[in-house]
Amino acid sequence: MENQPISTMRKTIQLALVSLITGIVSILPYLMLVINMLLSDVWAGIWIPTPCGYTLNGIVFGLISLVTGSLAIRQIKNNQGLEADHRLAIIGRVLGILGIIANIIFYVAFLLVVMRD
Repeated sequence: MENQPISTMRKTIQLALVSLITGIVSILPYLMLVINMLLSDVWAGIWIPTPCGYTLNGIVFGLISLVTGSLAIRQIKNNQGLEADHRLAIIGRVLGILGIIANIIFYVAFLLVVMRD
């Protein structure tokens, strides 16, 4: 009985960390793209590749981030968990949402450019 809260806390920490990591991965291609655009003058022709197929994974990773973050927050509220875990889960969810939004904007812009040509 005494080990149950420790295992629950460990599971909550794991869910919050998964949410944070998948949220970061969901926006990573767009961060690389922005860095490439901002530093293109500084790097003088060095290009950071951002594969188009990888950006579609941002939606998948964003959804995983949302689900695991929501589960972690629910467990933290039920078990009066640590505030740090709660923050990790919230940051992961926000990054997941940003990754999904960035994917939608990217593909809408891509389709508009393709349709225009």
